[in-house]
Amino acid sequence: LGQLNALLVSEELKKITDKGADGYTEPTWTVFSAALTAAQKAADDNKSQTENFTNDAITKAYNDLQDAMKALVSLSADVTFYYYIADTEDEIGLFCWDESTGFRIAIRAFIRDFLKFL
Repeated sequence: LGQLNALLVSEELKKITDKGADGYTEPTWTVFSAALTAAQKAADDNKSQTENFTNDAITKAYNDLQDAMKALVSLSADVTFYYYIADTEDEIGLFCWDESTGFRIAIRAFIRDFLKFL
């Protein structure tokens, strides 16, 4: 029950619900919405239980909501890229920072390839 309650108040779930149905494909939002409603009901039906309490309904609600959150298909890109160009050992590199994952992505082009487009 504690994990389900934590998921229901998580920042990840808040971001999804703040974005709303208009931010996701209809089929994936429909599945998510049903899973969220079921999870809220399971948590509410067992609110008098301790945080360590579990049963099949709670486990199913938690797993279904997790799966539905992962399966959501966004209608827009939630990625912010920051680019810079750097000279790196006879190559020009185009680097970007993906804020959503925290990874640095490097895309390199040899100077001769870059100069072909000038």
